[in-house]
Amino acid sequence: MAGRTDRRGFTLVEAVIVVVVIAVILAVTIPWLSECDRRDVDIINKAQIYCLR
Repeated sequence: MAGRTDRRGFTLVEAVIVVVVIAVILAVTIPWLSECDRRDVDIINKAQIYCLR
């Protein structure tokens, strides 16, 4: 079989594992980013209050 390459694609199980890992990572990361965003907003609000006195 000339011209045939030995490439192996993702199996369904591997694809499902990748999706589950990404879902777990996002489930942990999104609340962490929200907390960081809240802290940044608090810092900005405090700076505005200080500057506008």
